[in-house]
Amino acid sequence: MLMPQLFTNKDEFAEWFDFSKYEADKEHKMAMVKKLHTILRPFLLRRVKADLATKLPDKIEINIAIEMTPLQIDLYAQFLTQIGGYSAIIGNIGSSKALPLKNYHNILMQLRKVCNHPYLFEGVEPEGADEFGDHLIEASGKLLFVDRLLQKILPKKE
Repeated sequence: MLMPQLFTNKDEFAEWFDFSKYEADKEHKMAMVKKLHTILRPFLLRRVKADLATKLPDKIEINIAIEMTPLQIDLYAQFLTQIGGYSAIIGNIGSSKALPLKNYHNILMQLRKVCNHPYLFEGVEPEGADEFGDHLIEASGKLLFVDRLLQKILPKKE
């Protein structure tokens, strides 16, 4: 039981903080929330990485430009053609023909999917292909790079 000296059982706690009684009175409701926060604060722990892992080295990021596969390039070009091309997107920004911001986010997400792996789109994966075949790696530039990297890092099996 949390704070048995204050609450003898859970029903008493629930009665104290029954917010349905205060629907009309927002000020009283906010006061009850503050009171609840005050009671619960000593029991909540908030830790950040810097407090716990003081000896970890700083994160190092290396950005590597990876070429897309021919399949990815074709899909990228098809997608840009469908939406009117790159110049249609950039040329209309700020004009009355501009798309809503949500549409730009959607376009960017689709282009990111193409860059990550073309099989993220329906109908791109070849019919009847092996579920975990080499075609999965060969279809994406990023996976080709990771595959080559892992071959160098992992010991060779004999």
